[in-house]
Amino acid sequence: MQSLLYATMLLFAWSVSLTHLSLHFLQIPEEDRLLAGVFMGAAYTLFGVPFTGWV
Repeated sequence: MQSLLYATMLLFAWSVSLTHLSLHFLQIPEEDRLLAGVFMGAAYTLFGVPFTGWV
Protein backbone atom coordinates (compact mmCIF):
# COMPACT_ATOMS: atom_id res chain seq x y z
CA MET A 1 0.00 0.00 0.00
CA GLN A 2 2.82 2.38 0.82
CA SER A 3 4.54 1.79 -2.54
CA LEU A 4 1.26 2.64 -4.28
CA LEU A 5 1.18 5.95 -2.44
CA TYR A 6 4.79 6.68 -3.45
CA ALA A 7 4.03 5.81 -7.07
CA THR A 8 0.97 8.05 -7.07
CA MET A 9 2.85 10.99 -5.61
CA LEU A 10 5.73 10.49 -8.05
CA LEU A 11 3.35 10.35 -11.00
CA PHE A 12 1.53 13.47 -9.81
CA ALA A 13 4.76 15.44 -9.37
CA TRP A 14 6.02 14.22 -12.76
CA SER A 15 2.91 15.25 -14.68
CA VAL A 16 2.35 18.59 -12.92
CA SER A 17 5.93 19.76 -13.30
CA LEU A 18 6.21 18.77 -16.96
CA THR A 19 2.83 20.34 -17.74
CA HIS A 20 3.86 23.59 -16.07
CA LEU A 21 7.18 23.70 -17.92
CA SER A 22 5.56 22.88 -21.26
CA LEU A 23 2.91 25.58 -20.90
CA HIS A 24 5.61 28.09 -19.96
CA PHE A 25 8.10 27.25 -22.72
CA LEU A 26 5.47 26.89 -25.46
CA GLN A 27 3.98 30.25 -24.44
CA ILE A 28 0.39 29.04 -24.54
CA PRO A 29 -2.04 31.99 -24.29
CA GLU A 30 -3.89 32.40 -21.00
CA GLU A 31 -7.30 31.57 -22.47
CA ASP A 32 -6.03 28.24 -23.85
CA ARG A 33 -4.01 27.10 -20.82
CA LEU A 34 -6.78 25.13 -19.12
CA LEU A 35 -7.58 22.96 -22.12
CA ALA A 36 -3.94 22.53 -23.11
CA GLY A 37 -2.97 21.75 -19.51
CA VAL A 38 -5.60 19.03 -19.21
CA PHE A 39 -4.43 17.25 -22.34
CA MET A 40 -0.73 17.68 -21.57
CA GLY A 41 -1.24 16.46 -18.03
CA ALA A 42 -3.08 13.38 -19.25
CA ALA A 43 -0.37 12.65 -21.81
CA TYR A 44 2.48 13.07 -19.31
CA THR A 45 0.64 10.86 -16.83
CA LEU A 46 0.31 8.11 -19.43
CA PHE A 47 4.00 8.44 -20.32
CA GLY A 48 4.94 8.17 -16.64
CA VAL A 49 2.87 5.07 -15.80
CA PRO A 50 5.53 2.52 -16.88
CA PHE A 51 8.07 4.15 -14.56
CA THR A 52 5.87 3.65 -11.49
CA GLY A 53 6.59 -0.08 -11.67
CA TRP A 54 10.11 0.65 -10.45
CA VAL A 55 8.88 2.16 -7.18
